[in-house]
Amino acid sequence: MIDNQMTARREQVAFPLPQECAIPLVLVVDDDLTLGDLLASYIHDQGYDVCVQTNGADAYHWLRDHHPMIILTDLEMPYMDGWELCERIQQDAVCMGVCPPPIIIMTAQLRVSPLPSAIVKVLHKPFEVSALEELLLTFLPPVVVQHHPRTRARKFRERAG
Repeated sequence: MIDNQMTARREQVAFPLPQECAIPLVLVVDDDLTLGDLLASYIHDQGYDVCVQTNGADAYHWLRDHHPMIILTDLEMPYMDGWELCERIQQDAVCMGVCPPPIIIMTAQLRVSPLPSAIVKVLHKPFEVSALEELLLTFLPPVVVQHHPRTRARKFRERAG
């Protein structure tokens, strides 16, 4: 049932990429800098652009000017937690009459409910890389990796000044 929901959700949120943005963008939101960097490195190695934010407030501010195709967020963070971030993204999407990007929650909590409609999957920490890879393949278009897998030219971290 989850697989059918994810497939339907992907079809619903099939955003066309602007011509100048040929590489899909992924937003990772986690206050654990090590995990954020590991996720960004892995996602970048798969050929996607990545931005890492360390809390929901910075991520929400960043979203004003950027449009990721998928968001991976922790739930427990300072300043604005993942729940509030998801709620604000959902409210903004409703106000603008658009579908929000799919949101994947990363959490160590065993029970997570109820889920807002923008949340398409919960990854329970610690999770296997194969689970993340499956989600990337489900929600993002395939890309051709044009760089050496160990380079980080497209990975970037933005922090509030």
